[in-house]
Amino acid sequence: MNIISRMKYRIRHSFVLLVSLAGLFFMSSCSNNDCPLSNIVRCYYRFYHSGTGQPASCPDTVSVCIHDSILLNKIVNGNSFNLPMSYSEEEDTIHILFENSAGRTISSFILSHSNFPHYESLECGTSFFHKISGVTLLPSSTPSPIDSIVISQPDVNYNKNENIRIICPLSYGNKDYASEVIACGKKIFGDKFEPLTDYMAKEEYFKILSDCKIGIFNNDRQQAMGNINALLAMGVKVYMKSNTSMWNMYKNEKGY
Repeated sequence: MNIISRMKYRIRHSFVLLVSLAGLFFMSSCSNNDCPLSNIVRCYYRFYHSGTGQPASCPDTVSVCIHDSILLNKIVNGNSFNLPMSYSEEEDTIHILFENSAGRTISSFILSHSNFPHYESLECGTSFFHKISGVTLLPSSTPSPIDSIVISQPDVNYNKNENIRIICPLSYGNKDYASEVIACGKKIFGDKFEPLTDYMAKEEYFKILSDCKIGIFNNDRQQAMGNINALLAMGVKVYMKSNTSMWNMYKNEKGY
């Protein structure tokens, strides 16, 4: 995680904004034969309640601009978003516009950072990593939803363990076992571990899958093939045990 922003949304709710590298399921990596889907390093922003520290969705419409460019337009009931960082400048001015029936309010801040070219290979090309050096809240004529910002991890790249999200579907099956998995995941990975415990619309779930970079399936028998088929169709790298019937089917019969 890169930055924790203590947000106080004074009109309706209070939030914390967590900022880190984007990436679902697991981080993307780069080796001689495995380049990331995009060599643009992005910051991941997530809302948390300021008082409780729990993840939260913003009930209002949110738009985000960097400098004079609108990068996200009118997100409704969103809980996260991600933005690129400038590789030619050492400061990004970010404006977050909140809109609801009571009106509009804007939170603006300057993200200061240094930029480092990162070369992997001819196949992967060159990307830019960043190191955040500070965040400055800009004064506002109206009450700002953000009241403080704390940097918890200044390095922004696509290789570090700090910059991953782990999505674990647990909405079906034995609830006691799911509780054990959640407790273990939170103990090891902390806020990086995000269990899915409720059923959701197919479109919403597939959107989560489409944002994944890596899927890991450690099951010993044929299981979760709906998820595996969807991830493979989306071009996501999938890991599974080589001693299962699934491995034989996907590797030898389907040619993955």
